[in-house]
Amino acid sequence: MPSEDNKLLEYVRNSFSSAETILGDIARDSRGKPFVTRYAFLSIQKSLTDFLKGSRENRWVIMPGLRGTGKTTLLAQLYFYLREQKNVPPERILYLKADDIVGLIQGTLYEAIKAFEILNNSSIEEMEGNIYILVDEVHYDKNWALTLKSIYDKNPRVFMLATGSAAIAFHKNPDVARRARIERVFPLRFTEYETLKNGIFPIAKLAQRISAAIYLSRNAEDAYQQLKKALPEVTAYWAKIKKGDIERYLLNGSLPFTFNLPVEVAYTKVLEMINTAIYKDILCLDTFDSQTLKTFKKLILFLSVAEESPSLEKLSNHLGVSKGTLEKMMLALEQCEIIDPIPSYGSLSAKLNKPPKYAFYSPTIKAAFLWSIGKLRNDHASYGRLLEEVGALYFARARATNQLMDIGRIWGSGQADYVVTAQDAKKIIFEFCFGTKDASQVVNSFKLIKAKYGVIVSDGELKVDGNILWIPKYLFLLI
Repeated sequence: MPSEDNKLLEYVRNSFSSAETILGDIARDSRGKPFVTRYAFLSIQKSLTDFLKGSRENRWVIMPGLRGTGKTTLLAQLYFYLREQKNVPPERILYLKADDIVGLIQGTLYEAIKAFEILNNSSIEEMEGNIYILVDEVHYDKNWALTLKSIYDKNPRVFMLATGSAAIAFHKNPDVARRARIERVFPLRFTEYETLKNGIFPIAKLAQRISAAIYLSRNAEDAYQQLKKALPEVTAYWAKIKKGDIERYLLNGSLPFTFNLPVEVAYTKVLEMINTAIYKDILCLDTFDSQTLKTFKKLILFLSVAEESPSLEKLSNHLGVSKGTLEKMMLALEQCEIIDPIPSYGSLSAKLNKPPKYAFYSPTIKAAFLWSIGKLRNDHASYGRLLEEVGALYFARARATNQLMDIGRIWGSGQADYVVTAQDAKKIIFEFCFGTKDASQVVNSFKLIKAKYGVIVSDGELKVDGNILWIPKYLFLLI
């Protein structure tokens, strides 16, 4: 066997003995206490439990997401669920890090699977009993989809879980789309932040009731009445929350690896994480020269400070790159879920001719870049900009879970922040503010958009006036 094959064989052999130590450091704190799990864990756990009971549906799960959202932690927690709760022997769980296999050993996932077969003296299709293959950072292998599809087709007793860059959700292979279930891992909502950081769990089904009231009510009065009924439970939840946690969440609470760190340390690590995403994840998507790679952080910084969405022409001139290169850069940032381009509301012409709003999937990323140039302040203006990013994150999650059909930005001075299309195909206008807010921007947007009502998320009390609903930010954050 060639020397590289020997290295790969040794790597796979060692993975059975080292997985528990490596993943234990990820799934547990310094005292050995397991970290609290989140919704994505419960969703994948159900697929695993069904598989153990004999179901052959959903036995290939792909977890795409932005770096730092906790995908590897989820994988580690699922490993220990198999080992400790289901008593699966370690030799039945193959844990692979694709970045190590490709980067350090210069091998492939296909070769790692072949090494696994050699160690078992059996091909995958002939192996008996359940087998679990957990692959972290799968996007480092360009042929990951073909390799995993082949395993899926060869043996129905193999369960596969793969994490990777958000871009793997865009994979165009129809065979993968038919076989794999996508479990996107988003940055944290406020309630997830409180669960993971402070052990405060959300009230069962409260989020569903609030989101249904906001998105699916017939009119503003109906939404108000439904939300009013939920206020006792909302109050009970907030009685457990520390003062200032909304601000802490806006600043550095949406990424799990940052919220236990001092803000300055957290932002330094976020900037390092973005640098890693540029030089590793983005290069897995497209080819960029070294000068263009250096320009990515300038582009993200420009987007973080821009008051109005810049046109591609303006961005192209500012950064000194061609429009074609800039379009590729924007697409790469979108596919890595660093930014979410929210198109202008209106006709196809409006969407094509007016720049989108470039929201950040994680408000912490925007805060880090503002901090890096001294423009992050402890004031309502800074918190308001971050709350607007939270709105975009919540809408993106709602769209991914089919609570919303579409999200748009409203072009023009004096307009509200967003317009969303609910599942009843009707529009809702949203304006976000940290502090108090009048209705002028929502009223202006009603002149352009036929919406069933408008929502202002701000401070103050829950109230309704005609077709405009004021929702306190502490209530909206519980969705």
